[in-house]
Amino acid sequence: MAMARRAYRALERLLALLVSVYSLAGDEVPFPKQHEEALLETLSVAIFEDHKSVLSSAEGRVVSPEQCAAVAADVLSKLKEVAKMRRILNRYNTVLKPTETGSGHEYRGVLQQLVDDLVDSARPELVDLRHRNHGVKDLLRSGLNILTSKKSRKHPMDAPTVILFIIGGVSLDECRRLHRSVITSGVDANVIIGSTKIVTSVDAMRDVLRL
Repeated sequence: MAMARRAYRALERLLALLVSVYSLAGDEVPFPKQHEEALLETLSVAIFEDHKSVLSSAEGRVVSPEQCAAVAADVLSKLKEVAKMRRILNRYNTVLKPTETGSGHEYRGVLQQLVDDLVDSARPELVDLRHRNHGVKDLLRSGLNILTSKKSRKHPMDAPTVILFIIGGVSLDECRRLHRSVITSGVDANVIIGSTKIVTSVDAMRDVLRL
């Protein structure tokens, strides 16, 4: 029983690690085709050996190697989609930033970068934030403002309270990092960070891969 539990955790951790690796790499670090082919084969074998631990649809039925190979191919396809997730962003399309010493890189998540810019006294333009208009009147008003005024765009920190709500989940480590950024910035406004749930790397993997 203990060995089965360890195998269960090992496969989940492997899949969670793969999601993290592809998320970190993004479009910047392409994986060689032969490496992905080897990964596909390894995944297929691992899923076949421990399919009951990750495949909710496998309860009470026999799963063939071919079915596990198809699941592995689907996993790899979703991992590639994960790597493309930041393509729509302008300022936050990478999470690997050069260190201050110039040797190597450090991880700075999208949320971390957004909050750092949000509380930055220099107020850099938050190009990836979008304002949702409520109707045609707002659309016309916005268009007229563009034509008749050069007034600077309002910044979120102009408000006394800023609420940043993450749909899908946030990790405890991210919460600690974001809280530290707000506290050390010395901003006067209240910054409230919320989320639909607290997630672990395994939770995130299951949400992404939908096994």
